[in-house]
Amino acid sequence: MRLLICTALALLAGIAPARAQTTLDPNANVRPIRIVSAEAREPIRLERVDVRTEIVGRQAQTRVELTLRNPNDRVLEGELQFPLADGQTLTGFALDIDGEWRAAVPVDKARGQQVFEDVTRARVDPALLEATQGNNYKLRVYPLPARGTRRVALQLAQGLSAVPGSAAALRFHQPLGFAASAGQLSVELQVAGVPPALLKGSVHGMSARSLESAAWGDGTLLRVGESNIGGDAALTVTLPRRAHSVVATQAVGPRVYFDADLALPDHGAP
Repeated sequence: MRLLICTALALLAGIAPARAQTTLDPNANVRPIRIVSAEAREPIRLERVDVRTEIVGRQAQTRVELTLRNPNDRVLEGELQFPLADGQTLTGFALDIDGEWRAAVPVDKARGQQVFEDVTRARVDPALLEATQGNNYKLRVYPLPARGTRRVALQLAQGLSAVPGSAAALRFHQPLGFAASAGQLSVELQVAGVPPALLKGSVHGMSARSLESAAWGDGTLLRVGESNIGGDAALTVTLPRRAHSVVATQAVGPRVYFDADLALPDHGAP
């Protein structure tokens, strides 16, 4: 599947079904994002990464915004190659066009390539996102303005995994090593319905001082700010399994989707 975005198309949000939940290795790394541009005298840089996650019940929705800088004196096309962590699913993609986010529309492989080339020749702003091997993706963006920046956003979904050896706890693990080449990383995680006293957050490959925690309504807000992180950087959050049911809804166009996490009574072994 390819996701294409340009000003010449009617743009719709592409929503993919969630993958089966898996038990994640809290020490698993994700390779850094690679940026390729054959015509660049100076390499295109990943200037900033902003990660925003909201956890409701057993589901996490994450938005990753990437700011690319072209230090060259000419307009270029950039190609990003990046992996997702085990259990993550790409559900959306957007491109910043004149300060306004434009969402992508899914198209088949041949059509996506053809339209991308057509709109590039017409000097219209396109971007093409395609799955490669496994859970790896390639993103082509044009134009990257001379001595300027461009932003793209990825929307990810994943289910929380059970903590091994515990029947009550859940874990959210966000590898951050993909942003190792970024000049600045900003992470914000909101956990609905779980107060700070019941939430355990930790960082790996970063200073513990970079993690801040605060009350957020009836839940918790975690923030991480770091620069020049390593390839093993990660944020892990452990939270208790809820004793009551949780239903979350989300509107996508004219449709409303819901996710129900039902707390069933434990009657013990028969």
